[in-house]
Amino acid sequence: MSSSLQAEILSVLIGIMRKSERNLLACIDANIYDKLFEILNDIDNIVADLLVDILTVITSLTINVNQLKILLRYLKTENNIWKKHAVKLLHTFKSFPQRHGPDEFFNFPGRNDSGLVLPPIKTWPYQNGFTISTWFRIDPVANSVIEKEKPYLYWFCTSKGHGYTAHFVGNCLVISYTKPKEKNFQHCIQFEFKSREWYMITFAHQYQRWAKSSIQCHINGQLVSTAYFPWSIESGDIFDKCYIGCTPDHNDLTSFSCQLSTFYLFSIYLEPLIVQGLYKLGPAYRNQFKFENESAHMLTDAQRKAMYDGKLMNSIVFNYNPVSCEEQLVLQTGPKTNISHFVHNAHAQMLSNVRSVVARSIYSTLHSIGGVQVFFPLFAQLDHQQSDGSINYDVCSILLFTLCELIERSYTIQHQMLSSKGFLMIGYYLEKILVEKVSGPIVEKRSVEITSDWKIENPSMIKVIATLLGNSPDNIHLYDMKSRFLDDMIFLLSSAKYLLGLAYIYQSNDQQIAVTDRVFELLNILLHHAIKFEFDGWRITKEDYYRKINKMVENMKDDDENDQKTTVSTSTASGPDTPIDGQSVTTLANHQIFCANVVHIISQMSEVLCNGCGGLLPLLARAT
Repeated sequence: MSSSLQAEILSVLIGIMRKSERNLLACIDANIYDKLFEILNDIDNIVADLLVDILTVITSLTINVNQLKILLRYLKTENNIWKKHAVKLLHTFKSFPQRHGPDEFFNFPGRNDSGLVLPPIKTWPYQNGFTISTWFRIDPVANSVIEKEKPYLYWFCTSKGHGYTAHFVGNCLVISYTKPKEKNFQHCIQFEFKSREWYMITFAHQYQRWAKSSIQCHINGQLVSTAYFPWSIESGDIFDKCYIGCTPDHNDLTSFSCQLSTFYLFSIYLEPLIVQGLYKLGPAYRNQFKFENESAHMLTDAQRKAMYDGKLMNSIVFNYNPVSCEEQLVLQTGPKTNISHFVHNAHAQMLSNVRSVVARSIYSTLHSIGGVQVFFPLFAQLDHQQSDGSINYDVCSILLFTLCELIERSYTIQHQMLSSKGFLMIGYYLEKILVEKVSGPIVEKRSVEITSDWKIENPSMIKVIATLLGNSPDNIHLYDMKSRFLDDMIFLLSSAKYLLGLAYIYQSNDQQIAVTDRVFELLNILLHHAIKFEFDGWRITKEDYYRKINKMVENMKDDDENDQKTTVSTSTASGPDTPIDGQSVTTLANHQIFCANVVHIISQMSEVLCNGCGGLLPLLARAT
């Protein structure tokens, strides 16, 4: 088969995988991941790029321990030479940290026999209200007819058809209820659900005995719709027609094509504060709201107090999640001490076309094989050559980017990096590599530009850096280093005590002029900051001003008296050298008066100038 035909087939396959989660699961079940590594050495660059795209799509959903081992084994160099297309495989690392949904979910294909069948419920909770909450993701079937389809999210009714339902009409959700001897009621949620995006939907039914009852619809923790009507059904009939994702006839037109996470039913009305807390816990949450420490970093104090006081846990009627499954049986994982609302067993059943999917994210896989330190040996291969003898400098940036993303998104990875001394290990590997083999962007360029919000944790380092730069001999590299340092200082607005040592009084070239201009630009910013925020430090009272002037005059008189004594003794000792007119001795008093008048005139002129310019501060700002 020619490479162009292979590329065409792979392009179509990538489009099919990205179009639907069901198609992606089918490819994973076919074990194409292992087969791709078998042919990776025998293909050209174009086909290799497409295979890397396929691996990226697969690993974005799941990557188990064996798959990660296969990938790392292929990335290991032989005789300091990378395997063919091995560096391209590193680009799959960029998709590892990104998770757009839960790792466990029910997959509903939207065909016949697609849904969850619940056991009969003998008493429906209505006296304290009730709440239905779940996460779902619409995954439409190809070539579907929107006009004919009416997929149901849930169907909780009696054998007579009385009860509560929710179904989709296009991308809009409609909730309805049917009571004996009354007309049906329907309410359309004014929200457009997009395909292939996860949403948390919560229906909080509030019961009022003497007023109108209401249903509040929350989407992603926000209230989007409220309907007022008496929804309570006080019939003694058993709710024996309860389904999730389908209707009693199991028709493909009413079956919901989606991925569904944990499905909750609470026997109380949930307030908006608790609903927002449920949303913060995320689509992967499937527990019983029993242990407060499981969400310490996600919830506010008010939400934590409202959700973990025991009331929410005791109100769970059922909790069906995709992890607690045995073949086609879905176990009810709510607290066993709660009041049972079921006729007999509380476990549900998956119909034949529904499956429980348990994906493996990179976080759980790393936890299974010992932690993030499995990536550290790759740093020892940064300077290894490819098969053509060249060195790819993107390896280091890809590895560092992946580690930064993992550390930012996972507390577990952060603890693993600290406990395994990961930063020290990476520094050791980088130190072993010659500096000239590290690319310029990695050494010089910052991933994020410095802003004025940054703070210096150790200000004394600024003096050390400035002293080293000021004492270094001039060369072309020093100019660049000074320019970079001063650019950072302009953003950080740090102390200006050590800046003048970096400037050049007598500039001899353009580089020295540029460095000096940056120094005075920074001084200008610092002076503006001091004038703006340090008002008292720049004010000079008239008393202090004249006291300084008088002190200057007294110092000048003392200096003149000392000069007089020195002059008299000198003239006496050297008579022939004494001036004929003798003005040096006789005009001393006039000289003192002259100096005092000059100082007084200058002070008066300065005062007039300051008053004319609006004060001393504008002059200081302009002078810099």
